[in-house]
Amino acid sequence: MVDPELSSLIQRSCDLHEAFDKILSGTDIYDSERAEASMGLCLLSMHHAESILGLALGRSGISAMCLMRPQFEALVRAMWVWECATDNQAQKLELLLNKDPLQAAKSLPGISEMMRALEGNSRVHPRAKEMIDGLKNSLLTEMNSFVHAGVMPYTLIKTGVPQMVLIKTIKNSNAISTMTAMMMTQLTGDSTVMKSMSKIQPAFADCLPPLIKPNN
Repeated sequence: MVDPELSSLIQRSCDLHEAFDKILSGTDIYDSERAEASMGLCLLSMHHAESILGLALGRSGISAMCLMRPQFEALVRAMWVWECATDNQAQKLELLLNKDPLQAAKSLPGISEMMRALEGNSRVHPRAKEMIDGLKNSLLTEMNSFVHAGVMPYTLIKTGVPQMVLIKTIKNSNAISTMTAMMMTQLTGDSTVMKSMSKIQPAFADCLPPLIKPNN
């Protein structure tokens, strides 16, 4: 049986995703290879986030934590494609994603190189840089351990995943999802949609980590 606190957080997280969908429903994105590639990566990140919630509900916490890294990296790639990729890179990526995904992966810079490019890009909002950097610093080592069958998952498979670890995982995943939803609104170019999405954080601050809670 799922603990009431965890169950409540999962339900609030589902409500958060429903709020994203409501705001983005019926919107169009820019007609470009860059926008299409970025949106596809955003959708991939959201897919991982929804899977994390399902795994957490099923008490498969270790597998849920394994998905944190691909969720995070899909967001970083979406931001890089939109803000940093050259026109040629964006066009090539969209073509390869549709015809040869494995070759597309080989054509991309590494995730560390993408994060450096985002950090040095003046078009990226300082708050977005701060959140990406905070997530990277607080989660990257932990995410690597779970993805590569390191000490942390090895220990937890024997002891069980503490509830507070699952709660932390869900909240961090929600933070990545919130940033992804913000990225998706940028692809619409619609200021009304962007304004609506900006109200999400205060409304759902209870299911987000301190890193992404609204400033006082």
